Amino acid sequence: MKNTRFSVKWLVVTLTVLSFTLGLGQLLFAASYGLGDIPLDKETYKKFLKTYPDKAEQALPTSYDARNDGIVTSAKDQGDCGACWAFSSAGAMEAHLLKKFGFGPADLSEQQLVSCDLSMLGCCGGSSTAIQYWESDGPIYENCFPYAESGTSCPTYRTVNCSEASGCERLPFNVVDWHTVAEADFKTSLYEEGPSYWRFSVYEDFFDFWNTGNPGDIYTNSYGSYAGGHAVLIIGWDDARNAYLCKNSWGATGGPNGDGTFWIAYAGHAHNLSFGMANFDLTGEPQECDYCLEDSIGFEWCMNVIDQDSDAIYLAGTVDMGYEVRSAVATFLKKNSGVRMCGDAGSGCPFTYNWKLQGSSGSGVWINVHPVAGHGAVEVWMCGSATGTKKSSDSKAVPGLTDNR
Repeated sequence: MKNTRFSVKWLVVTLTVLSFTLGLGQLLFAASYGLGDIPLDKETYKKFLKTYPDKAEQALPTSYDARNDGIVTSAKDQGDCGACWAFSSAGAMEAHLLKKFGFGPADLSEQQLVSCDLSMLGCCGGSSTAIQYWESDGPIYENCFPYAESGTSCPTYRTVNCSEASGCERLPFNVVDWHTVAEADFKTSLYEEGPSYWRFSVYEDFFDFWNTGNPGDIYTNSYGSYAGGHAVLIIGWDDARNAYLCKNSWGATGGPNGDGTFWIAYAGHAHNLSFGMANFDLTGEPQECDYCLEDSIGFEWCMNVIDQDSDAIYLAGTVDMGYEVRSAVATFLKKNSGVRMCGDAGSGCPFTYNWKLQGSSGSGVWINVHPVAGHGAVEVWMCGSATGTKKSSDSKAVPGLTDNR
C-alpha cells in the first residue's frame, strides 16, 4: 500500500507542474467550483483492482439509492480549494462507518487530510489513495479540526498546519483493503461495500448543467474544453435511466437536484470522462455502550450514562433502526423497574417506549410502544441474546430491571 502512495505522490507532482504550464484552469476551473482529482496511472489502477464474483452484478437491483439505507451524509462545500479528493474520501468514511458499524452520522474533518496527508497536494490536488491515510491514523471530527480552505486556491497547498489537530480525538477505526474498482463493478462495490470515492473528467458543459439543470436531469457531456479531474461520492444508480447518482462537494443545496447531488449518464459522452472508483473496508470497534438493548422489531439501542440520582439513571446515545441511526435519550427508573426511552432526541420525539418489567427471569421484558399505533407489546432483551433477558458479556446489568428477574 505504501508504494502506491509514493508513486501517486510522484504522479501528483508531475501533473501539477504540468498544470502550471498549461494554466490553473486545469485544476481550478472557477471560483467555488474547485476541482483537484488526479487520476491514478493505469498501471496502479490495474494492480489494485478487486475481483468480484461473476454473478454479483446479476443479483443487484435495477436501481439503488444509498440514502434510503441512511448511510449518506449531507453534501458539503469545498469552495475554491481543489480538495474534492478529501471531501470524497471523508464522505466515503462517513458512509462506511454507518454501513458497517452503525456509527454516526459522523461529520468528519476534511481538513485532516488536506493538512496532514502530505502525499497529497492539498488545494492543488490529490487522488483516491488519500483514503489510505486512515490505515495508520484514525479520522477526527469536523468540529475539532474544521475546514478552513474554502478561500484557498492553487498554487497554495494549504493554510493550516497538521499540528493544529494534535489535540483532536482519533476515532478507533482504520482503513484496510483499499482497492480500485473496474467500471463493470461500480454498482456491485457500491451496493456491497458502501458509497465511495468516484472520479470523472470535467468539461465546461458540466458547470452549465450544475447551474441550470432541473431536478432529475441527467448529465451527458456534449461540448466544452477540459477543465480538470473531479472526485465525488457515488451513492446510487438507475438502470432505467442509465445513470449513476453522485453526491458532490459544491454546496448542500447546489446542483440540479437542489441537494448537492446529480445524475450522470453511464455512457454516450462526447469525450471519455475516464470514470474511476476506489473502495475499502474498515476495522475497529463498534461504539461502546454502557447499556445495550435490542427489541423484536429490530431496533438496537446503544446508551451511555450522562447523569443519575436516587430516582433514575439518565442516558444518551443512539438507536439503530435498521435503515438509519438516530440520537436517543433514556431514563432508567430505579424504584418501579420502568424505563422510558425516546428516539431522535430534540426533534419532537416521534416514538417513545415506556418499559415495564413483567414476568420472571427468562420471560422477557415487555413494553408498550407509544405513539406508534398497532405495535402493542414488544419483547426487549439485552444485546447479545435473542432468547430472553440475558446480559451479554460486554454490557452491564440494568439497575431496577435485572434485580427483579
